[in-house]
Amino acid sequence: MATALSRWLDSDAFTTPQGECKVPNADSKQSAKAPSAGEGQLGKKGMSRATQGKVASIQAAKLAKRDRVVLEHLPLVKAIAIRVHENLPVHVEVEDLVHAGILGLFDAATKFDPDKQVVFSSYAKHRIKGAILDSLRQLDWASRDLRRRHKQLENATRELAATHTHRG
Repeated sequence: MATALSRWLDSDAFTTPQGECKVPNADSKQSAKAPSAGEGQLGKKGMSRATQGKVASIQAAKLAKRDRVVLEHLPLVKAIAIRVHENLPVHVEVEDLVHAGILGLFDAATKFDPDKQVVFSSYAKHRIKGAILDSLRQLDWASRDLRRRHKQLENATRELAATHTHRG
């Protein structure tokens, strides 16, 4: 899976801020400059309409590949959402966690860098769980520090109750 994803990400073309359109070919280190004014009708950013069309089709292909990777990893999102849900109150819906996890998966598929030598699913797990936890934090009215102090207070109360029951 990691090699297929690496090939997928390596094969994508993109446009640089200077208006260059990098297209994969036998010599992938070269980039094709947009044609000058004398070489055809120019559109935005000095690119010909033909070049703009190529860039648009490359970007569409890139999005299609990203969507395919997302669909392949949807079961991972559901598994992580269920695992997180086990430690939450009953009123929190699993579907809400899955939705947040899918957004994290899209983010992971967009930002994944195969040059880091990391398997995509390992990278995606962290992004998915992080997105789920971020969505829960946004819904929570209490700060993380307040929740931590509340837990400490409950633990101290439980310990005191246990020591007083043993003495009684």
